[in-house]
Amino acid sequence: MFEKRKLKNALAYYVHHQEVLRKIFYALDKSDIDWAIVGGFVRYILENGNKSLDNGPRDFDIVIDCSLEYFVNLIDSLGVSYTQNDFGGIKIKGVPGDTFAGKEIDIWTLENHKPFKIFESEYAPFPSYDFRTPFMSFKNIPDSAWISIDGATWVVNKNKLYAKNAKKSIKSNSIFITNYDLLKKYKDKNSFMLAAKLIKYYYLGYTLDKDCWDIIKTEMTKNPDKVEDFLNSHYKYYMSWRSFIDEKIIRKIS
Repeated sequence: MFEKRKLKNALAYYVHHQEVLRKIFYALDKSDIDWAIVGGFVRYILENGNKSLDNGPRDFDIVIDCSLEYFVNLIDSLGVSYTQNDFGGIKIKGVPGDTFAGKEIDIWTLENHKPFKIFESEYAPFPSYDFRTPFMSFKNIPDSAWISIDGATWVVNKNKLYAKNAKKSIKSNSIFITNYDLLKKYKDKNSFMLAAKLIKYYYLGYTLDKDCWDIIKTEMTKNPDKVEDFLNSHYKYYMSWRSFIDEKIIRKIS
């Protein structure tokens, strides 16, 4: 209950200070749509509570349980600009000069939420392994994330929190692979992205287990440029990653 109160307080703070968020969240709140905030925002509040909210999450990932067409019509009625993001969702960016500048909102439908679409595209050649029906629910989003600390899900309109794996990682200050059995069974074409995310968490002070380091070592051997490019394109607000890779990662895996 205390965790959900912290999430509510943090959301109220951002909604109060940022007009774009206020428009989106008020519209969702007035609708009959079930919707959830997933990932970084939830993780940040579970880690830090309501401290340093001004330095809080830079983006918000939202999953909605309705058709994208329905939601786009809702967004259009608000006069908010958006573009298409990965896997058919929409992206809303803050514009220079407003309080949301430098931040982003990514919105997917439950059916098109990124992990589900990755499952569908990666494992489509294996028809006997059907993810779609059992996984398409808010409570299963955490288990659809590769990394334990990712995928924490707060269903806002119902005030339900699904974050067992993330809370375990935060409590132990360690990262583990949630779906490592799947990684072993089916080759993931985008493992360099997974390696980059693991490197980011290592930089943030988390301990990585042997499985995590094995993934990093493999990808830094096979796809070092892709790993570094992903870090610099997606996490450039932390630093330029070249020196950290040379001084910390290469030394660790050598």
